[in-house]
Amino acid sequence: MTNEIVLIYTVCGSVEEAEKISHTLIRESLAACTNYWPIHSMYMWKDDLVHDSEVSMIVKTTHEKMAEACRRIQELHSYELPCILTLSPTYVDPSYATWIIAETKGSVSKDSSANSRELATET
Repeated sequence: MTNEIVLIYTVCGSVEEAEKISHTLIRESLAACTNYWPIHSMYMWKDDLVHDSEVSMIVKTTHEKMAEACRRIQELHSYELPCILTLSPTYVDPSYATWIIAETKGSVSKDSSANSRELATET
């Protein structure tokens, strides 16, 4: 079951952007859960060394939903060239993997209050 679970790592320009992307992915059943937190980044961009405050985000999804989730992140993202990386975990607790799979099975928007309860217990 571990090979069914995928993590997507991305970096957003603000907490609001991370929340918008998270909300969309979860409502569209492309992710079971996201985590995001503030970071400091340093990188080269168009010949300039940039120091920036950003927000890292991990998206928990399945291999089946990975490509569509990455596509949605790309569509919703404010960056010209967003970081979108997929990671394959070597271990996932079987009960947690079952939950991720169940939460990403649907394709219809979910009730946001139910998701809030789920996310509060999982994050």
